[in-house]
Amino acid sequence: MRDNWIGRTDPLEGDAGVRWHHVIQFGPSDNDPSDGDPNDSARTINFVGFACDVGVRRNQGRIGAAEGPKQLRLAMSNLAIHRPLKLRDLGDVRCESGALELAQHEYAELVGAALRREQFIVGLGGGHEIAFASFLGLLRAGFSGPVGIINFDAHFDLRSDPSPNSGTGFLDSLRAGKDARYLVCGINPASNTETLYQTARQHDVVVIEDDNVGTATERITEFLKTAAHIYLSLDLDVFPAAAAPGVSAPCAIGINPLSVMQLIRMIARSGKLRLFDVAELNPSYDQDHRTARLGARMIYEVVNHLP
Repeated sequence: MRDNWIGRTDPLEGDAGVRWHHVIQFGPSDNDPSDGDPNDSARTINFVGFACDVGVRRNQGRIGAAEGPKQLRLAMSNLAIHRPLKLRDLGDVRCESGALELAQHEYAELVGAALRREQFIVGLGGGHEIAFASFLGLLRAGFSGPVGIINFDAHFDLRSDPSPNSGTGFLDSLRAGKDARYLVCGINPASNTETLYQTARQHDVVVIEDDNVGTATERITEFLKTAAHIYLSLDLDVFPAAAAPGVSAPCAIGINPLSVMQLIRMIARSGKLRLFDVAELNPSYDQDHRTARLGARMIYEVVNHLP
């Protein structure tokens, strides 16, 4: 895990030349007195890897996303620091012998424990089966009030399959959380069947298609008002394949990364965001690490726009 945090060092720049790999710490921070202290400007950010693509295989996708957490860490290592940050790596949850459901619950325990300490979680996927694991972690934190799920994705992930997979996570979450609502931004209508649209209507899902992103700011702003807590997920296949070639299901059109960056900044600044994950990075197909670097930049934007 430590070997994944390798980056540039510029000793002549002194403290102003510090990057993420210089400050990252490892293991849980159980007794940090500054966590939750409004007078401390440095909030603890926990990274948790979900090194699994069993759900992608079950969903008939191309495997390789289990290596995503490692590449995201390498891409984050050289990120510059412009304000006080406390960064901790809690390691990876791995899906041993195809036991996806056990891995999801193990991940949820780690997430829930950190959230109860008022720390922030960044999940590093892995396939989008991380979604249900993240949502379970939010439930286990014991927050009161309605939960809003915001997903940037070309796909609904509302499949009703007998075995959990990368396409069932948000339907599983809506069924598990009685006060949960779901907004998905970036839907590609050519890649989602009418059955999935019907499921979305049955669950009052707020749908923003890829050719209608101009309405996203207003609609997300309204959605934020309905939730006490937000879980934000980013499937890297929402971006055009030219920007994100290393994904399980590359997108022909997708959404401009700058548009997504502006929207996730807004969500982070809301004060309601509790956890964020990045899914579907498949390093096997990632030319010049473009997708990993894009995912790292989106993580950077969330971390640096939290209140």
